[in-house]
Amino acid sequence: MESNFTNEEILELRKKARENKEMLRQNLIVIDNRLKAFFAEEDLEWRVQSCGFNGEAPWAMVLCYIQARAIQNRLDEVMGFENWKDEYRVEGTNIICRLSLKINGEWVAKENGASETDIEAFKGGISGAFKRVASSGFGIGRYLYDLDSNFAVCSLEKQKGWEKTKTKEGKYIYWEIPKMPAKFLQEKPPVDYFQKAKDDMHATLTEFEFDNKWIAIKKAKKLFSEKEFAELEALSLKLKTKFVKGNNV
Repeated sequence: MESNFTNEEILELRKKARENKEMLRQNLIVIDNRLKAFFAEEDLEWRVQSCGFNGEAPWAMVLCYIQARAIQNRLDEVMGFENWKDEYRVEGTNIICRLSLKINGEWVAKENGASETDIEAFKGGISGAFKRVASSGFGIGRYLYDLDSNFAVCSLEKQKGWEKTKTKEGKYIYWEIPKMPAKFLQEKPPVDYFQKAKDDMHATLTEFEFDNKWIAIKKAKKLFSEKEFAELEALSLKLKTKFVKGNNV
């Protein structure tokens, strides 16, 4: 059967198909990297796995988890709220979560489950199943499995800012929340001082507020390049004129 395309057209179609395939592959890599990125420390929580006494000294082994809300935010940011969905079903005492992500136009679904918890059993089971499938299915927060076992600093005396847990013997132990190793923390983006200065100047509502803001910017002159500071000076004159005209109305 004869083709309706010339050799040149066929070659061009093959080239576009290869380019489209490579674009989809690159998009998949970007999505994968963003889903698996480290979380900020405020998105993490620590829970006691086991505790007790070694002689008279209290001890507590704690594990780190990602808050369900943080996972939901990550999915919204990376996929868009319309491109992911979670569904649940009960199997015996277990709750199964089916998490689906729309990637390159196709729905990809993974499942995992968790048992009901001692506190808020059903709600806790849903949260646990959701966290598990996010990790096992799409790698969200999976890096936490690389953490070494953490034994928290403990005391029998109440300490400000510490957590409290109860041993099998009914005794209370106070424990300090561990610090996450720096290599597992989300890198904070560098501050764009130039953009921040411009935004702050535009946000001023009164001439007095503007003057104070401009004084603060001049004191921090070393944070800007010569070109940036020249632009800020020009903007200050423009905004100052606006306030003067406003006062004369």
